[in-house]
Amino acid sequence: MEAGDGRGRPRKQAIDDAVLRATRELVEERGYDAFGMREVADRAGTSLGALYRRWTGKHDLVVAALRAATRGIDVEPTDDPEADLLEGLVLLAQSLNGGARPLLAHLLAKPGTELSRAIREAKIDPFGAAHRQRLRRVIGSPPDFEEYAALGPALIILTTMTTGHPPGRDEIRDRIMPLHKRG
Repeated sequence: MEAGDGRGRPRKQAIDDAVLRATRELVEERGYDAFGMREVADRAGTSLGALYRRWTGKHDLVVAALRAATRGIDVEPTDDPEADLLEGLVLLAQSLNGGARPLLAHLLAKPGTELSRAIREAKIDPFGAAHRQRLRRVIGSPPDFEEYAALGPALIILTTMTTGHPPGRDEIRDRIMPLHKRG
C-alpha cells in the first residue's frame, strides 16, 4: 500500500513528502539496516501510525522514497524515437553524478541485501522497462533485443566506474548510441 490508496480520509501530502525525504536521508546517512520506522516518523515529525497507514513496512517505504526521488526524470515520448532514447541514456548518466551513485555502489557491492532489492524495484526495473520501450521504437524487436537493451546502460555505468565520471551527452550520442542501436 502506498500513499493515497483511496482508503480512509484524505492524506496530507506534506506528511508524505516529509516521510519520504526523511527515509531517503536515513538510507543515505546510515544504510537500510541501521534505522527503523519509528526513527523515520520522529524525523518526519509524524506518528508511527501515520507511516503504517501509508506503507505496509520499511521495504515499501524505502521503495516509495526511492521512486519519489526519480519522478521528473522520465522521458515523455516525442515524434523522434532516437532523441527519446538519447535523452533516457543522458538522464541515466546524469543520475550517476548525484544520488544514484551511492545506490549503484551498494547494488554492486551487496546485491543480495534488502536495500539492493528496493533499489532494483524502485529504480532499475522501471528504468529498464522504459528504456526497452524507447529502444524498441528505434530498432524493433530483433532476436537479440535484450542484449542491445543492456548495452547502452552498461556502457554508461562502465564508463562511470572506469573514468570516475559519467559520459556526457555528446559522448553518449557519438559513441554509445551507434553501438546501442545496431539491432
